[in-house]
Amino acid sequence: MRSAPLVGDNGNYSSMHLGGKL
Repeated sequence: MRSAPLVGDNGNYSSMHLGGKL
């Protein structure tokens, strides 16, 4: 369910999912 992972890692995706766009 990834929209557009910046780094492509779980860490970054986790932050985005919570509600934080880096």
